[in-house]
Amino acid sequence: AGSAFQVNTNVAQNQFKSVAAMDSAGNFVIVWTDVTRDGNANGVVARRYDSSGSAIDAAEFVVNAYTTNLQQLPSVAMDSVGNWVVAWESSGQDGSDFGVYARTFSATGPLETAEFRVSQTTANAQSAAAVTLAPTGQFIVAWQSVGQDGDQGGIYVRRFQHANVVNDRSAFASSSSGGSTTGLLYLLGDRVSQPSGSTTPTTGAVDQLMADLALDSSDRKSTRLNSSHLVIS
Repeated sequence: AGSAFQVNTNVAQNQFKSVAAMDSAGNFVIVWTDVTRDGNANGVVARRYDSSGSAIDAAEFVVNAYTTNLQQLPSVAMDSVGNWVVAWESSGQDGSDFGVYARTFSATGPLETAEFRVSQTTANAQSAAAVTLAPTGQFIVAWQSVGQDGDQGGIYVRRFQHANVVNDRSAFASSSSGGSTTGLLYLLGDRVSQPSGSTTPTTGAVDQLMADLALDSSDRKSTRLNSSHLVIS
């Protein structure tokens, strides 16, 4: 193992909630929340490194374009060739409480998209974003939405093509009760249904879902998620 080194060049106040992603060549990006870097409360920043650990960017750069209130708690994913996507929660940007936003980047660093809203419901808070990216360029963002399923927090997810092309027309949620997530989730191309019966998805279920989406080339296959695996039929 190599020695630890400092990533943030801005040392004013706090830098926290760091996440990292790496491509197959060993190039990587670090993304975190910085209290002062975007000029107004918390902001999301990133810095890229090559496979030797040398910084590609002289300093961290701000990911979020909207800087009013809080943009924070990012998640990042990178594919094998170095394209990457960041998702985060933003306070007040959708006109309500927190909403979930994302932005994509190419392997060479330039922005591929302006930031875009991921969560479609705006009432109450949509937060705690998690993103993962497949070799095909598909990515999914999952998050918690308060009150959308009728009872406290529910888990929702939305699927995209890289460069902000929506694959699924609407987000879908597991069934939940008192914040406990249960249910069978079926992806049916551009729609989602939830059949009767229930099981408890594992923590890695969303990652497994995304890994197997690369096999779904027709985008019309039925995908079943249960507590231990995903089946494409």
